[in-house]
Amino acid sequence: MEVIQIAFGDRVRIRPTEETKNLSIAGLHGIVQGRTTPSVTGVRVIGKSPTDIAFGVLLDGQATPFMVHRGPSRICGSRSRD
Repeated sequence: MEVIQIAFGDRVRIRPTEETKNLSIAGLHGIVQGRTTPSVTGVRVIGKSPTDIAFGVLLDGQATPFMVHRGPSRICGSRSRD
């Protein structure tokens, strides 16, 4: 499987997991607006990851970005940009 690097401005989709389904964001699309180090900033992040990096994703139709750990079960990216 090819690993796609996620960067600012990428269009992404939130993959369905128990947590993303409970938050009603599974399958939604959005734009990456940045990234952060949760251990430093203390932000609440969806999902768990062995890396200390999370992406801020502004989902279509939402006013506030969600912080999401990138992982095979949470966020998938696309090289296309809007």
